[in-house]
Amino acid sequence: MLAAQEAHDRFGGIVLAVATLMNFLLAVLNAHGVGMSNAKVTIVQIVITAVAAGLVYLRPPKLKVGFTWSLFALIGLLLLTSATQGFNAKCFYDMLVIPVFIMAGATLERFPVKILNQLMGVVVAVALVEMFMPSIYTAIANPLNYFTSTRSWIADAASSSGNSGGLYLGAMRAGGSQFSLADHRLGSVFLEPISLGYFALIASFAYNELYKHRPKFRLIAVGVCLFLSLAADSRIPTILILVSTLGTFVVRRPSPNFIWLVPVVIFMIALAFYLIGGSFLFGDLGERIAITFDGMAQTSLPAMLVGGVPESRIGDSGALYLIRCLGLVGAPFAIIAFAGAFSRHKASPAFVNIATAGYITVGALFGGAIFSIKTAALLGMVIGYAGMRPLALPPVEKPTRRRAVARGLQA
Repeated sequence: MLAAQEAHDRFGGIVLAVATLMNFLLAVLNAHGVGMSNAKVTIVQIVITAVAAGLVYLRPPKLKVGFTWSLFALIGLLLLTSATQGFNAKCFYDMLVIPVFIMAGATLERFPVKILNQLMGVVVAVALVEMFMPSIYTAIANPLNYFTSTRSWIADAASSSGNSGGLYLGAMRAGGSQFSLADHRLGSVFLEPISLGYFALIASFAYNELYKHRPKFRLIAVGVCLFLSLAADSRIPTILILVSTLGTFVVRRPSPNFIWLVPVVIFMIALAFYLIGGSFLFGDLGERIAITFDGMAQTSLPAMLVGGVPESRIGDSGALYLIRCLGLVGAPFAIIAFAGAFSRHKASPAFVNIATAGYITVGALFGGAIFSIKTAALLGMVIGYAGMRPLALPPVEKPTRRRAVARGLQA
């Protein structure tokens, strides 16, 4: 029985690793003769998600009834917007991928820390190759070729930009890098910088909880996450890593009520920035916030209630995309559900859930990358596991004189 559970946990870690490395592996194949397309990538994503769902079938978790009802609610909202706006398969997948991995994470008896650390090692190693030997990185993966083969809008943008360096188009920030760790924004195994930044942010949530009784390990792990976020030149993830980590020291036992409060506060702050002219005061960050609020201002309330946001207004706003898929009421409900408000048990530490609620809210205001399986897999696994049992590892035992004597006698 114990061996079977260990095998299940190990398999769960492998699923997490494959989901995270999926795009890089497909990009390598694409760069070396196995042509990729959007259809092929979609099929691979669905297969990996189905395997994650298979973990739930193999070992059904004892999830709270509230999570089951929240899942039914999300499906009901998807059906409502499908009935009023037309069926959108991408909406169904994107709104259910995090819940699937939450359920998969809840099946684990032990979180696959070793596999997570090994995965982080791979991410760092590839990032260093990209930083110091970009020509080798592009020869191995060629992110630009992969994305132009699998994303039509990137193909159009690449043809007009004339970029032939092999890097993702967004690797060169207009106006120059903010942190200047490399001559371009790194993407590592994620091929593009924003996903690398978000992965580092989610990993920092996990490490802050995993190693909260092991200060040295925690410092190193979170430091690595911060390095990756800086290397990706990702401003929002970098700020959130610092704020969330500092928050663990300031508020040792945060109230679960913050899971509900944090998204509201963030949304109101963003709205205030928009109303006072955020695009003027905060540059491109203000402009990206304005995409959400301009789209909401230009859409009637009755239309938004049933997901009636025109595609032309969604742009790069994850918040508007949430409204399109789930309606105006469903969008904030989904943020809370994705953060684990309905899957966590009362005794579970609330830090990971609160931090996630903040991340998803901010991420939705600045884009749609939060729904990518590359980061959704780790997020869901962490939320699902932390809601069922303590994520934190026990403190490292310091050898005492008595133990040393005992070991000597045993020897």
